[in-house]
Amino acid sequence: MKLKQLDAFLAVAEHRTIRGAARALGVTQPAISSIVRELELELGVPLVMRSVKGIALTDYGSALAIRARLIAEEIQRTRDEIEQLRLGTTGSVSIAVSPTVALTILPRAFDAFTRDLPGATMNVDDALTATDLSRLRDGTLDFIVTHQLSNAMPDTDEFASIPLFTTVFAVVARRRHRLARARSLRELGDAQWCVPRYGEAGDDLVRSIFMPLGIDMPKRVIHCPSFAATLGLVSQTDALGVFARPLADVEHKSRGIVALDLVEPLPALTVAIVMRRHALPTPAALHFIECLKAASATISDQDGGR
Repeated sequence: MKLKQLDAFLAVAEHRTIRGAARALGVTQPAISSIVRELELELGVPLVMRSVKGIALTDYGSALAIRARLIAEEIQRTRDEIEQLRLGTTGSVSIAVSPTVALTILPRAFDAFTRDLPGATMNVDDALTATDLSRLRDGTLDFIVTHQLSNAMPDTDEFASIPLFTTVFAVVARRRHRLARARSLRELGDAQWCVPRYGEAGDDLVRSIFMPLGIDMPKRVIHCPSFAATLGLVSQTDALGVFARPLADVEHKSRGIVALDLVEPLPALTVAIVMRRHALPTPAALHFIECLKAASATISDQDGGR
């Protein structure tokens, strides 16, 4: 099995037509068809199914595509690492970040990184946990920087985590909300809540807030994975939200959102870097991790143990 064969097969998997794959690679259609047949003969299984609608991958083809993509990503990382070692200031990093990270430590870390490695490139995407772990597996991302309930980090057998800082959640509302001066969770049961999804059922966060205190869970809860939508609802309607405390502080200044001063303690959360356990980060990725650690120290100082 050769790298050119894997590249051709990945093109077929992406474009789902022989013509599209040939055009993308600048080769003839017969050449692509021949490579697919060679792979099928070598592996002894069908990789694709052809129809008038194009090409679909078999289960064998889907499995090969995952591994081939990982191999291609690792080869690209190897090239980036060699280039960075040769020139000293290049390389690339592909990451996904949660809103809490994007609006707190990312700008400071990015400034330090680009100052130290001006020739490096960075790709930054939103962190949506359900899909990000698959992107870690196939090598699309170097790592993700996200926050989780402190007891809900990813599988340690498959993924490694580097904790950056620990803080708490805060219940937030628009400044003129009728409940903005509420002092207890018991006053909030009838309110409309808009919260991100945690856990398989999506309600782990709400449960972790109310159940340990023996307080009935709110009846009106919508789960909203989009931070932009949550921010719009919380800042312009009577919906309550749950933000990481540093994020609530940022949005207080820019959106007029207030964190309710509640007597009950709210759950802790851990902001961490998550990567494949056996991945070998490039020098550029390792340097950005150090920049994130340095930026996180400022959050820990500002948080003051809250």
